[in-house]
Amino acid sequence: VSNEDGVFSLSASIYATNTYTVPKYPNLKQRSWIELEKRKSFDGSISKRFLIFAPEQVKCTPGCNIRIKFNGNTATYSFLQSTEGVLTPVNEQSSAELFDKTTQSNRATVYLPIVGLSKEFGSEFNLRGYDKSKMMFSDER
Repeated sequence: VSNEDGVFSLSASIYATNTYTVPKYPNLKQRSWIELEKRKSFDGSISKRFLIFAPEQVKCTPGCNIRIKFNGNTATYSFLQSTEGVLTPVNEQSSAELFDKTTQSNRATVYLPIVGLSKEFGSEFNLRGYDKSKMMFSDER
């Protein structure tokens, strides 16, 4: 996708393989997802974004720490919630790191602090078969 300012964008949505029970509605299940976006500006600079979408309210106002496990290695990242259920890393460096880890891993688990659940919910993502070439601009190597 490109816009009138000469900014080009590539994006991918990756849905969790498991669901959690919505605390207010025990018969309803929800699934979180990750969205990756890579943007190239007219000056050639490239930025990477990593977003987490949690369809239910999370304990992250305005910010929180989220544990994420990639291929068995767990680390904690700081996130902000500007819109309910949409979590963004606190800075561009973390966002780029999470983008890269997502595109280079086979499996990820994001531990979400869903309001109303007794403990964090581990949203599991199967990243096998992810095609990195579809998230590269034609002049990248």
